[in-house]
Amino acid sequence: MLSRQRRVTRRQFPAILQTSRSWRSSFLSLRVARGRDEGTPKVTIFAFVVSHKVSAMAVNRNKLKRRARAIVRELLPRVKDNYACLLFFKKGSAELPYQELRQAIQEIIARTPVFIS
Repeated sequence: MLSRQRRVTRRQFPAILQTSRSWRSSFLSLRVARGRDEGTPKVTIFAFVVSHKVSAMAVNRNKLKRRARAIVRELLPRVKDNYACLLFFKKGSAELPYQELRQAIQEIIARTPVFIS
């Protein structure tokens, strides 16, 4: 689980969507916005969105989000501060094994300015 200060809140979500730039892969879409509101910690924050279209079963949607949070937590030491990231899952991502999901997330984050290479 990511700490509370590393999560995007519902209030922040629309503003991030409007100001973000996007990157896409076959199973993921990542939106990244630079900078955040004053008065908040300057750490990079994340949100994970799994649509009902990806999997009709809530168990599978929650499993996908838990896996993604664990993968992102491993990548945190290589992530720059002061960004907001929204990770959207596409159809087919629910069937990916953990290692392939990890590789897909790592590849899409590596293409953004958030990642320290």
